Amino acid sequence: MRTNNEKIKNVIISVYFILIVLAILLATVFSAFKHLSPNPFLTFVILAAVFVGLFLLVHRISKYFEYDSDGPQVVIINRGLLLADYLN
Repeated sequence: MRTNNEKIKNVIISVYFILIVLAILLATVFSAFKHLSPNPFLTFVILAAVFVGLFLLVHRISKYFEYDSDGPQVVIINRGLLLADYLN
């Protein structure tokens, strides 16, 4: 018996795409965030930390699994969809 959650891949990749578009949008309207801090470097660090935090949160939540019980052994693979070689 084989099963996986392959249908969720498109949703998670869409969330990553939205995060990238959000990062580009934040980079283009950076001056609109002057109310966060008078120091532009600190504003950049705050926005970058929020973006990286969201990215890692999505990566932690979006695990992809495969279950294969064909044959004499059971194979269970659980990994992140993107950056699987570096963060798992």
